[in-house]
Amino acid sequence: MKSRAALVACSTFLALIAGAPAVYAQQFDTEQIDEQAVHKAVDRAVEFLWSQWNERTFWESGPRPRDPNSREGLNYGGQTAHVVYALLASGVNYKDPRMAKTLAWLEGLKMRGTYALALRANIWASLPMSRYRKNLQADTGQLIKSLQMADNDNRGGYTYPATGEPPFTPWADNSNAQFGLLGVWAGARHGIEVPKKYWEIVMEFWKRRQTPDGGWSYGGADRKPYGSMSAAGLASVFICFDALYTEEFINCRGQVSFGPIDKGLAWWERNYEADQNPGNPYHYWYYLYGLERIGLASGYKYFGTHDWFKECTRIVLARQAANGCWQGTVGSTCWPLLFLARGRNPVMFNHLQYAGDWNNRPRALANLTRWFSQTLESEVAWQIINLKVPVSEWHDSPILYLSGSKAPKLTDGDLDKLRRYVWQGGTILSIAECGGSPFDGGMRKAYQKIFPNYEIQALPPTHPIYHVYVKITRRYPLFGISNGVRLLAVHVRKDLPRSWQTNRFATGKGDFDLAANLYLFVTDKETPRSRGTSMWPRDQGAATRRTVRVARLKYAGNHDPEPLAWKRFALRMAKEAGTRLEVSEPMAITDLKPGEYPVAHLTGMAGLALNNEQTQALKAYCAGGGTLIIDAAGGSRKFRKAAEDLLDNLFGVAARKPLAAASPVYNLPEFKIDKVRYRRATRQRLGKSTEPRLQGVTVDDRVVCLYSPEDLTAGLVGYQQYELDGYAPDPKAAEDSAFRIMRNAVLWAAGKNAEAPG
Repeated sequence: MKSRAALVACSTFLALIAGAPAVYAQQFDTEQIDEQAVHKAVDRAVEFLWSQWNERTFWESGPRPRDPNSREGLNYGGQTAHVVYALLASGVNYKDPRMAKTLAWLEGLKMRGTYALALRANIWASLPMSRYRKNLQADTGQLIKSLQMADNDNRGGYTYPATGEPPFTPWADNSNAQFGLLGVWAGARHGIEVPKKYWEIVMEFWKRRQTPDGGWSYGGADRKPYGSMSAAGLASVFICFDALYTEEFINCRGQVSFGPIDKGLAWWERNYEADQNPGNPYHYWYYLYGLERIGLASGYKYFGTHDWFKECTRIVLARQAANGCWQGTVGSTCWPLLFLARGRNPVMFNHLQYAGDWNNRPRALANLTRWFSQTLESEVAWQIINLKVPVSEWHDSPILYLSGSKAPKLTDGDLDKLRRYVWQGGTILSIAECGGSPFDGGMRKAYQKIFPNYEIQALPPTHPIYHVYVKITRRYPLFGISNGVRLLAVHVRKDLPRSWQTNRFATGKGDFDLAANLYLFVTDKETPRSRGTSMWPRDQGAATRRTVRVARLKYAGNHDPEPLAWKRFALRMAKEAGTRLEVSEPMAITDLKPGEYPVAHLTGMAGLALNNEQTQALKAYCAGGGTLIIDAAGGSRKFRKAAEDLLDNLFGVAARKPLAAASPVYNLPEFKIDKVRYRRATRQRLGKSTEPRLQGVTVDDRVVCLYSPEDLTAGLVGYQQYELDGYAPDPKAAEDSAFRIMRNAVLWAAGKNAEAPG
């Protein structure tokens, strides 16, 4: 790496994906991870680990060995540190009395071994710095002093002793080396000063130890590489790369390969296996930990066509014992627990690879998510996706991120995928880098094609994005596209990634705060879904026992703000309610016939100016036995008033009343609704209410219309977004109030119940 150009972005590995054949997308396993199964597995593992704790030796096998220089003596405290690290990553509160006692013991323990010391440093990095910063600084300093400095192949590595004194043997192995570096990195992430020389020496160590085919072994470059050590080597190179070369990406110079990373990623593209440690029949659980580290460090969701987290998670879940452990021991349980706990972290941004200079700032999102995790004490990740995979694979992040300085080369097929991602509930964030007027113009043209019915407009200074988390006083050139319910896309002309790439936490604070505001706005400050899960259900061809025909109604106005709401609802109804829905395209109100469509849905975002022919058609439809379902999309106040005026004019003010809790709509034999959960804005308006708020319009002792002043339509798509007013969506079926309310409304209406329900 002799020229500055050679320092610029990785990786040619992505070109392997970009050039994959057309069958590439068909090879992907689109089955989603069961998020609740992962949470339960983590909880069971945590329970097992606590069952092995005792207040005298904690998780150690016994008292401290007499010989402090023996391997057991050097590693003393390491098993307890390992468990504590895994428990904290799993969400265990550090104030738990057992945890507090263990932390006090670890704090007072003089550690002498690389593994133990590095794991303890990562514990301190997981805790409040106001209390544990001195501990982290001390352990980081001891590890820096323990670096092998002999002028030979071992220079820049670590061996078992980490006393801060000359090592006992002139030896360094790649396993100790990765842990020593991990401990120092824990300190660096929290502002502990690490000399640049340290990163240079360690980088040279890992480059020197890389085998000719791009992997790493336990020892030198002349040995056969295998999975766990190849993961250790590549993740270590990424750490050093971040520390040494971040400033090289201030200007948008295009993407030049960095050999060790390119070769390492290519090795994984060839050798990745989900069910075993490639090239080594042992240490599978240790391999998983390394795999998770390289996946999160690189941002790559895929190795070739393999979604590493999804595939390995299924194996981990299948191999967990009934008591929550793996392979019967504490040590072997910590590795898969760390894999699940850290790997399931929500994905803040999906970075889209497209034809163009999409990767000018390759470590911007790595730095941004690290800052976000530390600042908000909420672990998030990022990942790279591409246009070759199904759109359903993009949904483990609520935000699709595109950046560049040149006009993006997006085909009509690419634009269709972007459109589908948004209509399935996602939000696009596009940012022009390096004053990129071509990118700005290119994205504006792309948005015109993606959303021909909606204009891109400057966001006003009162928009919640400017104050949802931090009040941002500086005016940013932000533009948005809205369907009236939510922001579909946000476009930024300021080069925010420059600050993220270069870790300008002080001078670029607003650039970090704005990213946090955007993410919290899109997620409505709610807990986002885990990696590997998608809010878009698969069409599994579920067996159904009934069919219901539903008409979607159109009028002169924004009658279809969420075009795929009923598509998603129909997929879930087939799977979860045994009901096949035949849903029409938006049709004219005057074509509505109760014999063809027993249920009709009307929604919108603004006024509802229907002519006399349309209003009489609605009245005739209801009189003929049809049932009308109306909701105010997004909780729109304008549509709410227009809908209520329409109903009161058609049927009389006295006909519209709230449904009682005993209403058959809420008490279907299969699906009882005792309580519901509202969105954040609705909770602020209604207080602690958990009662559903449907209204019924009764004519001649029959309810002819079910009306929801609160949103159902956006809830059926399943996304969160700030300031929406309605029933909360949720990936857990039991808590998805928007789905449950509409499910019961449709099933009751289709049943043509002759009794007044409220």
